[in-house]
Amino acid sequence: GASVNYAHADDNTLIVAVTHDLSNMDPTLASGDTVVWEVLTNVYDWLIDYAVVNETSGKRFGHPDLFVGALADHFVWSNDGHTLTFHIRKGLKFSNGDPLDAEAVKFTFDRIYDQGGVTVGNMALSEVPTKDHVRMIDSHTIEMTLDRANGMIFGNMAQLGNAILNPKVVKPHMTADDPYAHEWLANNTQGTEQGPYRMESWDIGNQWVLVRNEHYNREPAKLERIIFKVIPDASSRLAQLVSGAVDIAKDIPTIDIKSVENNPDITIVRN
Repeated sequence: GASVNYAHADDNTLIVAVTHDLSNMDPTLASGDTVVWEVLTNVYDWLIDYAVVNETSGKRFGHPDLFVGALADHFVWSNDGHTLTFHIRKGLKFSNGDPLDAEAVKFTFDRIYDQGGVTVGNMALSEVPTKDHVRMIDSHTIEMTLDRANGMIFGNMAQLGNAILNPKVVKPHMTADDPYAHEWLANNTQGTEQGPYRMESWDIGNQWVLVRNEHYNREPAKLERIIFKVIPDASSRLAQLVSGAVDIAKDIPTIDIKSVENNPDITIVRN
């Protein structure tokens, strides 16, 4: 399949036609579903990320062996390679204006370790097996202790499952029946986002809207608003594109692509 895009009249709004609705949005439980992944990686952020490299061809990609600070301004190894210290950027805020500091980071990792799962397994492989190995030193410093020096820690931390959550928003939804607030996080991100966008609305089964997060700590998102429309039928997605009703139509089968291959207004991006 492929995605195709058309020039929309409104330069500040992007309209995307997708195959299906969002499913579980809890970053620690999100599957490899590309629709969910695309949303969560735009509304959440984590301590470190892959460095973006520009190829001579003009393509950009995250380098698998190079890492930079994201919510962390910088990070430092101890001489013996057993301690990794993260210095969190000053002035960070969640999308509702609450401060994002070391307390939020510690809360997030405590939740990750307490609930178990894939993210904990990855951290254990990185020689950080328990939540006691993650300590809050002060309001903007987090220290991770490794049982043995292990370079896998960077790749494992630069993942969606380590998205930092707002304890003030999430804690009220942690109950005896749902101690990790899975039910709320599966369907909500509001107030705990810190990525370039935040969720403005979600009309289940029809569409959801992301808007620029005014509290994002780095370069503001180029687009003010992204509207995702759920259109299960591929021919209908393509028809909406050709008519100009949407800017991007996702997952168009090859057999349908042929009808627009020679349209100068449409760009085809093959997976």
